[in-house]
Amino acid sequence: MHLMLLYRIDRKIVCKGAMKMEKQKKALWKKWWFWVIIVVVLFVIIGSAGGSDKDKENDKDVQSTATDAASGQDNTEAKDVDGKQEDEQEKKQTEKQEEKDSYGPGEPAEMKGVTVTMEGVTENEGKEYNEPTEGNVFLLCEFTIDNQSDKELTVSSMISFDAYVDSYAVNQSLTGLMADDSKKQLDGTVAPGKKMNGVIAYEVPKDWSEFEVNFEPDIWSGKKLTFIYQK
Repeated sequence: MHLMLLYRIDRKIVCKGAMKMEKQKKALWKKWWFWVIIVVVLFVIIGSAGGSDKDKENDKDVQSTATDAASGQDNTEAKDVDGKQEDEQEKKQTEKQEEKDSYGPGEPAEMKGVTVTMEGVTENEGKEYNEPTEGNVFLLCEFTIDNQSDKELTVSSMISFDAYVDSYAVNQSLTGLMADDSKKQLDGTVAPGKKMNGVIAYEVPKDWSEFEVNFEPDIWSGKKLTFIYQK
């Protein structure tokens, strides 16, 4: 009797333990925390993939920025090179002008923003009661003055010019100026950006061969532009 009771009790205990173990084995996937772990793992995987894409995009942005910076630097360097080349060209032109001692008819000469051009030289026999001395002629020298400086330019036919015929100094002739009424005398002021055209006159021997006239844009500078006309 006792043995039978013990057997039944042991059997119940064994059966309950087996059933309990079986329930534990089957209940694992039903636990809420199991699915929480699964969801967390999925988020980690997705986050890693997204982070990788963002890193790639950031790398592309960095590369693009670096490329733009390099391009900008290249453009700046190119502009600097172009600017230096232009400065060198201007310097060469200035040096050429400084090397040139004299200018002929139609050749513009520039100094401090003022461009002067000898348009031509003509002989004139004068008119009745307004003639040169026997054996002489009037020389009418026409100039165009272009003031591209930022200051007003004062031009005086008596002060701004001096002339030589065959290396001899000659003075201006007021009588010669009246020989051609169509020409204006080179006297007055030239505003910045404006021009002046007119003539200066000299009385010279008929057998002259070379005429030289100097123009001084700024009487205080001591520098002159020299023009030479050969007969």
